[in-house]
Amino acid sequence: MAISFTPLGSGSKGNSILVSNERHKFLIDCGFSYKGITEKLALVDVKPEEIEAVIITHEHTDHVKCVHTLSKMCNIPIYATQKTLVEIDRSIGPVNGRVVDMRGFNIGGIDVLPFRIPHDAVDPVGYAFADKNSKALYATDLGHMTLEIKALAKDSDLIMIESNYDETMLKNGPYPVFLKRRIASDTGHLSNSSCSKAILEIIESGPKQFILGHLSENNNTITKAREALDNVMKKAGAEEGKDYMACIAVQHTVTATVLSKCY
Repeated sequence: MAISFTPLGSGSKGNSILVSNERHKFLIDCGFSYKGITEKLALVDVKPEEIEAVIITHEHTDHVKCVHTLSKMCNIPIYATQKTLVEIDRSIGPVNGRVVDMRGFNIGGIDVLPFRIPHDAVDPVGYAFADKNSKALYATDLGHMTLEIKALAKDSDLIMIESNYDETMLKNGPYPVFLKRRIASDTGHLSNSSCSKAILEIIESGPKQFILGHLSENNNTITKAREALDNVMKKAGAEEGKDYMACIAVQHTVTATVLSKCY
């Protein structure tokens, strides 16, 4: 069975992704309350005790809100970089922590490769996954697309990528200037435009399945993100269903499971 992503919720108020190949299940991040996570898992018929691990991208609250409780209540190992684990212990509480090997490690038959991401956290990472049938990539909270991320994405079947903000909405929105600059910086978040251009470049290596995630509730809409992607693809002559498939993960409800083998 191919690796799949089920976004339990994705956005500026909380993030958690269920990764599965049917035989094994683990989470990327846990940025909701413990009650919220368990309720979301129940919606896809998964019990907390079935989760073999939680792998953490970085220490911001919208990614680690219930990490202490989840680790304590269910005795789930929490994988993160050393610096991130230290920050989690300081700001949230102790966890059953395991330091990720940046050369790669394995969870339940799925190979996991951490990679650096440009974001304003202590030691943020994204993750690439592979088993004998498929490859998948998770890359959100990006100030920009690095060459390493692009290369990993081109070698993947399924990519969850950030499409955080519409540039006009951010510019004209209510945020203070310093926060607007932080979001739009090289260590902030990826705009709809930058996301769409990255997707166009990634599909040069062949058809891919994409999930657009981490949309801002204040500076973006599903319509804006979709329009940006459609416009870039249309100009380039790329066809959805032939050259790529794309869906958008939402904040408050579970998004349908996406398999990494879709063509």
